[in-house]
Amino acid sequence: MKVSWLYPGIGLKIKKGFYIGDTSKQSARVKFVSISRDMGWWSDFYPGEGEVLVYVGEKRSESGRLLREVLWRGNCRCVRPHDWRYLDVLNDEEDIDNLL
Repeated sequence: MKVSWLYPGIGLKIKKGFYIGDTSKQSARVKFVSISRDMGWWSDFYPGEGEVLVYVGEKRSESGRLLREVLWRGNCRCVRPHDWRYLDVLNDEEDIDNLL
């Protein structure tokens, strides 16, 4: 997947074998979600298989950095640039059926 394919409202799925977790402190101005193969043993990381993220859009931080936001478990979070490679577009009925 390329980030140039993104548009608000598109569904994204995490590639098989990866974990997802919220790595931000509650007081952080910008909150991130992280995707990794190695984090399964952390209590705040969850198997990525079956997780769906919805792309919300992009914005600029106070420092001018481009941030891309997703909706994950009812919360808006930013995805780090190197984590986009672990996401695929949720694009057909077979994908949706496998997640349900």
